[in-house]
Amino acid sequence: MNRITVPAAVAETDEQRQQITTPRVSAEIQAVVAAIDAKRDVLLSEGAESEARGELTSAAFDVVRSSGALRICVPAKFGGYAANSLESTAVSRALGRGDGSVAWVFAIVNSGAWIMALMAMEAQEEVWATGPDTVVSVVLAPTCTVEKVD
Repeated sequence: MNRITVPAAVAETDEQRQQITTPRVSAEIQAVVAAIDAKRDVLLSEGAESEARGELTSAAFDVVRSSGALRICVPAKFGGYAANSLESTAVSRALGRGDGSVAWVFAIVNSGAWIMALMAMEAQEEVWATGPDTVVSVVLAPTCTVEKVD
């Protein structure tokens, strides 16, 4: 077996480059992902019933709520994590490892929280007055008309 030794100066440069290019997920979001992973068996066992009902079971949605996932895009001033899209995706992927439908529902309500966080402070205060685990769902309907042109 041939061994190749990399000079220390090159190794440090590679390590620095990796630190710059490696996506970061905060410790708070890693804890949410770990909480979801710890309850993956619940998501796996509830999937068939959720599918039969056409809605998530209470037990499946409780994994979302109890893990802190509903707080992902909630501003920090309201007790949320103010996460970025990479971190939101990490949470969605963790949920999807247990049940893709749960991940889809999370993505919908998480995007609602993200949109809410862009609204006027008065609206945010009203929505999150009772805490950061409020479920927010929005519908964006186009209100314009288009005209075909050549």
